[in-house]
Amino acid sequence: MSNIFDQSIYDKTALREMLAQAQQAYHDLMTGVKAVTIKRNNREVTYQQSNKHDLRLYIGELQASLSPTTSRRSSPARMVF
Repeated sequence: MSNIFDQSIYDKTALREMLAQAQQAYHDLMTGVKAVTIKRNNREVTYQQSNKHDLRLYIGELQASLSPTTSRRSSPARMVF
């Protein structure tokens, strides 16, 4: 499954900043702030308690874009005698 940031126009620094902003917004929601607004794809998006799951998915997409991906896991090497 690819995410929206594969082959992104954003560099790693910008993605890290976007991730930090989204994580702070999620923290704010979890600690009682009724609504948070972040910049996403050059527009402002407001999240509330009712759609915090969408914000969590966005955070996951950012995290996935910043971590190295492996498409397949290889099996352990076998010794043949």
